[in-house]
Formats: sequence, C-alpha cells, structure tokens
Amino acid sequence: MASTDAGTAEAAAPRILLPVLACGNFVAVASAWLIVGLLPLVRTDLGLDDVGAASLVSVFTLTYALTSPFLGLLAVRLGYRLTLALAMSLVTLTAIATALAPGYGTLIGARIFAALGSAAFTPVAAALAVARSAPGRQGVALAVIYIGIPMSQILGIPLGTTLGFAFGWHGAFYAVAALSLTQLALIFVTVPGTGRPPRPAPGAMAEGLSRPGMLPTLAVAVLCSCTANIFYTFVADILVDRAALSGAGISMGLTCLGLGTLFGTFLVGRLLDIVGPRRILLASFAIGALALPFTTLTRYGMPLAYLWMILLGATLFTHIPALQSRITTLAPGLAGLLFGLISSMVYVGASLGSFTGGLVAKHLGLIWLGPASTTVAVVLLAVILGDRRWSPANRAS
Repeated sequence: MASTDAGTAEAAAPRILLPVLACGNFVAVASAWLIVGLLPLVRTDLGLDDVGAASLVSVFTLTYALTSPFLGLLAVRLGYRLTLALAMSLVTLTAIATALAPGYGTLIGARIFAALGSAAFTPVAAALAVARSAPGRQGVALAVIYIGIPMSQILGIPLGTTLGFAFGWHGAFYAVAALSLTQLALIFVTVPGTGRPPRPAPGAMAEGLSRPGMLPTLAVAVLCSCTANIFYTFVADILVDRAALSGAGISMGLTCLGLGTLFGTFLVGRLLDIVGPRRILLASFAIGALALPFTTLTRYGMPLAYLWMILLGATLFTHIPALQSRITTLAPGLAGLLFGLISSMVYVGASLGSFTGGLVAKHLGLIWLGPASTTVAVVLLAVILGDRRWSPANRAS
C-alpha cells in the first residue's frame, strides 16, 4: 500500500507503534463519547430536552461523517506523524474548550471541532497500521489499534463519568485534555517522520466506490452504527430508568459495556482472517437484535444490567475491524483512501442513530429505544443476507 520510502520508515518504527495508535483511539473515543456518560448532568445543567441532549452526540457524529474522507487524505500531503499530531492537538484544545464551555452554544462548537480531530486521527491510524502489517495479518493489526476503543469504554469513559458526578462534568474534560497531551508526545516519539500513504490517482475514490460490493458495504456500515447508537446515546438514562442505577452504578455499567466490547474485539481479531466479516457481522447483530428489546422494555437489577451491557458491548460495538477488513479485500490498493470513507459511513449511522434515539425518547419514551434499535438491526441482517456478494463463497465475505 505504501511507497518504498514509507515502507522503509514503517519497518523501522518501534514495535510499540500499534499500542500507541491504540492509545490514540482511546483518547479520541474518550473525547467523543464521554458526553454520553455525563448526559444526565449536562442536560440538567443546561436545561436541555431529549432532542437537545441527543444533539450533543449527533453534531459530533455528523461532523465526523462529513469530514473524515477528506481529513484522512491529509496524511498524503503531511505524512502520518504530522497528521496524527495535528489531530491529537485539536482533541486537546477542544477538550479544554468543552471544560470551559459556559453554555449550550459553546459546547456545540467544541463538539464540532472535537469531531474534526477524531476524524483526522482514526482513519490515518488505521491506514498506518495496515501499511506496516504483513499480508494475512492486517485484520490482527486493525483489531490491535481498535482495542483502544473498548479500553476507553472500560477505563476512560467510566472514570470520566465518575469524575463528572463527583466534581462536575467540566472537570472530566480537563482530564481528557491531560491524556491527549501525553498521547501527543507519544506520537512524536513513535510514529515515523517520513512515512506517508501513496498519493491517490485522479478518480481513485470513484474507482473504489465502483468496486463490486463496495456500496452495500458502506450501507452496512451505516446500519451497524445506527443500530448501536439508537441505544448507546441514552445508555446512561436507560440504566437510571430501567435498573435504578446512579453515578457509580452508571460508571460500572459503562465499564461492563467496554469489557464486552474488548472481549468482542479480541474475538473478532482472532477470527476475522479465518471466517471473514460476513459471518462475524451476522452473528453479532443477530444476538444484539434479540437482546436489545429486553434492555429497555423490562426492569432489572444491577447484576442483570451489567450482564446486558457486556452482551451488547460484545455484539454491537465490534463491527469496525470487520468492515475495514472487507474494504481491504474489496480494494486492496485503495484501502488507505477508503478507510476515511468507511469511518464516515460509521458516523453517518451514529448521527442517524443519535437523532432517531432522541426522537423516540421524546415522543415514545426510553422504553422504545430497544425495539427501535432491533428494527434497524433486522434491516441490516436482511441487507447482508440478500446480497450475494456477501455470500460465503466470496473470498471477500
């Protein structure tokens, strides 16, 4: 994928590079999604209704979706290291701006710029991970860097939520700023200074989109993320309403969600190059579709709440490595370019999910969020099953 010079630089990179990229995803996810754990506090502090609260998530995801394909191309001009450093600098500044935000308007603005930082970081990190991976090991490399996402759910978001409930939600974002400054230093130490992805040929994006199976894969990315985020946007409120949990209980619930995602991501990494993304996505979302209605239509105690979080984390939040693996198979020479696009589609789905969740919660109530998520999951499963290009006989499956 990379040029000769880039390949030499990447080969010389220290072995710690993949864990550092995973840590970058950890920080980017904490910056993006900590607001979910703190949503009850932010809503009360700013006097927001369900739609206004959901907009703090949807404005981030929509900005990410619209800019990720273009920001991911910055590495072609600036190189991997400078692009990742600029992205993490923006994450740092927007975390500080969020902590200082006096009202809703400022907070929305900070969320928009936070999305720009994450949109530049994640696809470039994925492209770098694939570029320095041996054939047949790219799925493992993607799984390694995406371990940062569940680890953020296990440690970052729950700890930030605990800090927010104890000392105020503003202070939690100061902690994110401190973490991102540390990550910025690690980027300069470990990422090769000369590596960069190859410059895409004119019309490369159109060529990638024209590959058989590419557009259905992008549609699947939207549906996966929409399914997960109808539920996830209001997960803290669901735990309060259905399981009667409070600050520490919510943090533990988010930790369990992250533990489930960590286990699922590890399992995906082990199986992805063996069974293919089709079987992984079908199994994950079939189980998730069955479980989701019970999480909002019924009441349950703390132990069952934590079990639900583990199960949903393992099934609904491990789809990105599978989708990127399929992109790598469908368009191996264009994967670095298309990673930004697949990330964009994931965040289109997240934006749709957050917006839909806000409407459902406002007009029908929280209890209908689970059935709404399941409805989208059924459509997702039908798309995969109905497209013969996802068939087991296809090597890209």
